[in-house]
Amino acid sequence: MNRMNDLIEGCSLKGRVLFDGADLYAPSVDPVEVRRRIGMVFQQPNPFPKSIYENIAFGARINGYTGDMDELIERSLRQAAVWDECKDKLNESGYSLSGGQQQRLCIARTIAIQPEVILMDEPCSALDPISTLKIEETMHELKKSFTIVIVTHNMQQALRVSDMTAFFNAEAVEGGSGKVGYLVEFNETDMIFNSPSQQATQDYVSGRFG
Repeated sequence: MNRMNDLIEGCSLKGRVLFDGADLYAPSVDPVEVRRRIGMVFQQPNPFPKSIYENIAFGARINGYTGDMDELIERSLRQAAVWDECKDKLNESGYSLSGGQQQRLCIARTIAIQPEVILMDEPCSALDPISTLKIEETMHELKKSFTIVIVTHNMQQALRVSDMTAFFNAEAVEGGSGKVGYLVEFNETDMIFNSPSQQATQDYVSGRFG
């Protein structure tokens, strides 16, 4: 969704990914601009090897931010619900934080450049339950200002944090060794979990899948 697989050998795409009516993979689209407008938070916390302050300031600078940097740092850390834990050690390394704090720092780094969409790839899979709760609370606040797309294998998490849910499955490629993914069903989260229209979805949410 944000063109991060462009340079991976063998990666292929069928169909279109539309964003504001434009195909993100059209030849005229600048992938760097795509990644500015569609931010990414990864499965493993990955702060830059810089101070907490510079983790957030770095992306803002290279995207041309000319406002009050101190104010931006504080606002971003507050939005990511990690300001109180960071405010007295902004010059310390981002690695000095706990795993959950590092992930919220990465969220702050992402929202500092004000993307329109935030992609989250299993953002809590490496975290303990308390840190997971804080990330989920942060997501509930952020979705008031951003569109969030989260990939998760945790059905309870999908039920807790999302408004809409898409259930994907994969099937073996005929005559091949790989698998191809496809969309089974997309609907309001409550409908997906309580009244799914597809048997595969019903089997998955009821624990009979596979």
